[in-house]
Amino acid sequence: MKKKKDYYCTDHLRDFLNANNRKGVSIKVLKVKNNYKYMGGIKNGKKDGFGVQKWTNNSKYVGIYSQDFAEGIGKFRFDDGKMQIGNFIYLILMFYL
Repeated sequence: MKKKKDYYCTDHLRDFLNANNRKGVSIKVLKVKNNYKYMGGIKNGKKDGFGVQKWTNNSKYVGIYSQDFAEGIGKFRFDDGKMQIGNFIYLILMFYL
C-alpha cells in the first residue's frame, strides 16, 4: 500500500503559496511538538496570509491567517470528517458560505 503524501508538503501547495507571496511574508513549515503542523505565510514570526494547519487529532484548517489567527475565508475539517466552510475569526466560524 502506498503511503499518502502529507498535505503540507505537496509541490502544488508550495507553488501556490510562493506565487501569492506578499512583501514581508515568507513561506515556512512549523511543527509544534505534540500539537500541530502548519505550512503557509509567516510575517514577523506569526502566521499570516494563506496557510494549512493540521492538528495531531487529524483536524485541519485551510484558509487565511492574520496575526497568528485564522481570520477570513477558510475550511475547517473536524477529526470525525465533518466540515465547516465560511468566514472565521480567531478560528471561530462567524457565518457559513
